[in-house]
Amino acid sequence: MPNGTSCGLSSSHVKRLCYNGICKGRLGYIDVTVISANFPRSISSYVNVCIVNGTVPESLPIRNRKQCINCTTNLSPTLSNPRWNSVCANSGQNLFVPESRVTFEVWENRGLRPIFLGGNSITIQQMLNMNVNKQQMNRTIVGGNTYGTLSYRVSWTPKY
Repeated sequence: MPNGTSCGLSSSHVKRLCYNGICKGRLGYIDVTVISANFPRSISSYVNVCIVNGTVPESLPIRNRKQCINCTTNLSPTLSNPRWNSVCANSGQNLFVPESRVTFEVWENRGLRPIFLGGNSITIQQMLNMNVNKQQMNRTIVGGNTYGTLSYRVSWTPKY
């Protein structure tokens, strides 16, 4: 089959295309911006982002980062509403399928022993289904020892 020829739909109803004789989901670039957070108390914090080319959910905090494209925000001053406006520098340089997952982990700075505050994740397909591509999302922080919200923007730009 010539490159770019349709070869069916994936289980998530995403059009699959042929590249070098292999049927793949549509490829695209992921760009991530971590905007801000809101916590019930003042915390010196940072956010770690993990982008994985697949949908297998990770338990939080992520133990094995071998599959991740990672980036981390700067450390915020001690605030209950830190603002990072931090762009993941490496995220736009790799190709991903729509089933890829972006996971956010929020950490409190405690020197050599940071404390996991919580996080959340979203797949590109979920984001497209919610019609929030390239829009700011405010999501609840879960799985850690605090509550709050994390604001970020994820964009998926198809290559083909």
